[in-house]
Amino acid sequence: MSNKTEKKLTEDCRCSEAASGSVLFRNAVGFMNGFSFGLSPGSSDEIGWKEKIITPDMVGQKVAIFQAIEIKTLTDKISYEQIIFYLNVRYAGGLAQVYTEDRFLTHEEIMNFPRRKEKLVDKIQYEKIISNLSKKLSL
Repeated sequence: MSNKTEKKLTEDCRCSEAASGSVLFRNAVGFMNGFSFGLSPGSSDEIGWKEKIITPDMVGQKVAIFQAIEIKTLTDKISYEQIIFYLNVRYAGGLAQVYTEDRFLTHEEIMNFPRRKEKLVDKIQYEKIISNLSKKLSL
């Protein structure tokens, strides 16, 4: 099994998704010179929308469904904030995905993906949020 760089995975994902009607933008998140940039901490590497055609009862209009894609190499870990962002997008009806090695992970694979280490207090708080969001999604 290969271990592509995040840059190569991003290129592959963008090409694949463009062919299926997605428009994606790089979402750099960080903090510099006292200012934060990008969406919230934990937000996905690629954000945008996927164009869908609505059923005839909606007059065949196209709509843009929010799409968030986290790119992970085989050696990466996912943060608790990224899991929470993923779950929130799904709960709101958007498309949230994690892409690695030429495929999207299943929900189960995402939830079991190796996590970044957190302080115990933060970890407990994050796990409560994840548990509550997971319960809402299973309704």
